[in-house]
Amino acid sequence: MEKQPEIIQGFTGKQYQAIDFTPPDMVNSPPHYTTGGIEVIDFIEAKGFNYHLGNAIKYISRASHKGHYLQDLEKAQWYLTREIEKVKNESGR
Repeated sequence: MEKQPEIIQGFTGKQYQAIDFTPPDMVNSPPHYTTGGIEVIDFIEAKGFNYHLGNAIKYISRASHKGHYLQDLEKAQWYLTREIEKVKNESGR
């Protein structure tokens, strides 16, 4: 559940929404992890994706939020290529 903003009353009686100056937790929950209302790791775990697919999903979902769009898409492609090769090798293709 999201924390509700604090409402404060000014000296004239007018109410204002308090500003939260707490910096984001860049280790456990950076802003680009929670875009869209769900953390990517929660989605990956809920769907049971393996390491390669999970990383591809992670890079795709965060690509437009970190400032390295093309690089993140290339990282996703790298992980997806690894998964494809693994599946081909396991199936004898």
